[in-house]
Amino acid sequence: RREGLREAIARASTSLDRYTKQLHQLGLESSEREVKWLNELITAERVAQGNPEAQP
Repeated sequence: RREGLREAIARASTSLDRYTKQLHQLGLESSEREVKWLNELITAERVAQGNPEAQP
């Protein structure tokens, strides 16, 4: 999904208006924050369980 948004932003530079480009950028940033949050949550749960593979 994130890669698709990146590609859409790249294509938008010639075919879409500024508002649409900003909307795509906002979606990408939101997705990246969600993925980061989930990765941190998973790591914290693994550490709490004593899993030695908790750190990436």
